Amino acid sequence: MQFEKGCKGSELSYLCTLRFDEIEEASGPIPGVVKKLLKEFEDVMPDELPRKLPPKRALDHEIELVRGTKPPARAPYRMTQPELVELRKQLKDMLESGIIKPAKSPYGASVLFKKKADGSLRMYCDYRALNKITVKNKYPIPLVADWFDRLNQAKYFTKIDLRSGYWQVRIKEGDEAKTTVVTRCGAFEFLVMSFGLTNAPATFCTLMNQVLHGFLDEFVVVYLDDIVIYSRTLAEHVEHLRQVLARLHEYELYAKVSKCSFAQETISFLGHIVERGRIQMDPNKVQAIEEWQPLSDVHDLRSFLDLVNYYRRFVKDYSKIARPMTDLLKKTEA
Repeated sequence: MQFEKGCKGSELSYLCTLRFDEIEEASGPIPGVVKKLLKEFEDVMPDELPRKLPPKRALDHEIELVRGTKPPARAPYRMTQPELVELRKQLKDMLESGIIKPAKSPYGASVLFKKKADGSLRMYCDYRALNKITVKNKYPIPLVADWFDRLNQAKYFTKIDLRSGYWQVRIKEGDEAKTTVVTRCGAFEFLVMSFGLTNAPATFCTLMNQVLHGFLDEFVVVYLDDIVIYSRTLAEHVEHLRQVLARLHEYELYAKVSKCSFAQETISFLGHIVERGRIQMDPNKVQAIEEWQPLSDVHDLRSFLDLVNYYRRFVKDYSKIARPMTDLLKKTEA
């Protein structure tokens, strides 16, 4: 994608020019009629989120606390020098983007980093203490298995990944202080929904169900910030895609085009490969299971069972095969 910075009144705007060669290299050839449609909705696929807060919605993220509880506060975790460098960089970026602001609050969650597969560092907010006293939202998260029959009937698929989806949802006014994180660089509160908040998935599912109302189970399935559009014919698919892009534009929601696939006959979705009436395990997940190191403790056992249990529908007599491990896990947790 190419972007040019333009000026509209006193605001900066980013003009997007889609580079279809880059998109097709990542996901496969795109029919010309779909390319034409995507150019109509370039504003839905910017290179970065607009440097302003998301619009206020009825579904801004609320943090309701159990009555009588006290604000939890923790001291900052110790960090290595590379982690401190990354912390300063990410805080600077989030401040400039309006995602956070300096805070003076009785609340305080610590920040920690975990190394990603590519060696870079991912920042996490440790909201465990806050989550413990948060009233839980029991909104049901969709079951992947419920979608298989619908996807099996389709020939064309588009997968849309929202860019930093949680950051496209505001924190309800008055609840911002509860998200405060404490660091060596000071205390900061989130103005948008932060990763790690216990009810964040429920809030996002509720929002997506509202945004895509009328499309769900007709030609759309959605899991958090992943949207899949499915159709029997290309003509149907173009119309379905148009309706979804128009709805995203209406609600000011933005996609990350590098993680999207448009009008493909095969897509990868939630660890599965979907292709014209067939749904199978993602080969990369199969390889991960085959190459899993010998289990050394309860944590390893639980992690392994979580992964293989996700694919139990593909394994004949799964319960019988897994019983020795599940029995062992029950004993250790008794």
